[in-house]
Amino acid sequence: MLQFIIFLLFKNSRTQEFLNSCTGVTGLKLLYDGFFKEIMNPEYVPERLNGFLSQILCQKVRVLKVLPADSVRIADESSLLIMDIVVEMEDGSIANLEVQKIGYLFPGQRSACYSADLLLRQYKRVRGETKEKVQLS
Repeated sequence: MLQFIIFLLFKNSRTQEFLNSCTGVTGLKLLYDGFFKEIMNPEYVPERLNGFLSQILCQKVRVLKVLPADSVRIADESSLLIMDIVVEMEDGSIANLEVQKIGYLFPGQRSACYSADLLLRQYKRVRGETKEKVQLS
C-alpha cells in the first residue's frame, strides 16, 4: 500500500518514466546514472572499468586516460557526453571510447577529430618507446 501511495505522489513525468521502464517501452538509463558513473569511475578502481569495457568489446582493454568534458557550463543538463576515455586495446592500439546519452548524434567531423588526436597520441607513444630503446642501447 505504501508503494502505491509513493507512486501516486510522483510527478507526471516521473510516473510516465517509471511506467515506461516497467513495461519495457524504454530501458533504464544505466550509463548516465550517477551510481554508474561513481561505480565505474576509473580513478577509484580502474580494474572495474577495465573489466567492464573488456567484456563489452570482447578483448582486453586498459584505461589510459580519462579526458575532461569540454563543457564549461555550470548546469550540464544539455550535454550529451557521459564519459570520454582513451584506452589501450589488447593488441597495443589506442582507441577513444565516448559514452553519450544519444549515440547517433556523433557526427563524422567529430570522429575525424578523434582519429587525428589518437594518431598523434600513438605516434608520440611509439616515438617515446624508440627513444627509450636507443638510450638503453
